[in-house]
Amino acid sequence: MTKELQTNRYGTQVPSVITDNGVTISTPIYFRITPDQAKLVLNKFREKKRTEFLEMGVDTSDQPVVGTSLSVKTAMNQLSPIEVALGQNEESLRLHLFNRQGINERLLVKLQELLDFEIVSSKDLLEASEAWISHLFDYEKQRTQRTNTPGKVTKPRTRKTTATK
Repeated sequence: MTKELQTNRYGTQVPSVITDNGVTISTPIYFRITPDQAKLVLNKFREKKRTEFLEMGVDTSDQPVVGTSLSVKTAMNQLSPIEVALGQNEESLRLHLFNRQGINERLLVKLQELLDFEIVSSKDLLEASEAWISHLFDYEKQRTQRTNTPGKVTKPRTRKTTATK
């Protein structure tokens, strides 16, 4: 029997399933991409954002200050279409990409979709999940076998304590 994903109060499906006996199993997933992959994603994002602004007629280039070696970039409060589609601006994305805890699955899948490239495939995720589940249940099976096997009986240790004044 196929299990149905649960829906939260906002109408979004969440990675939780309720089993036949009432146990909820949640499977949050995080991907820890390499710093080089994070840079690649951020650069692709910036390029797409710049292209979208140019198509909208918004100049994002630096403007030189006459008579100096300085250049000025005008601050913009306007979000690009890719920032709107992603639900966050470039700065927030940068913080997520370089977070040590990893990127949640929805963000990475959305980035792959918007930027038209792949870092992680569904096959990669399935293989990783199967490896973990196999390890988890094989480990439990082996642990149960070890604890049920008669072995050497050891006496509990007693600690010697000394009183100090």
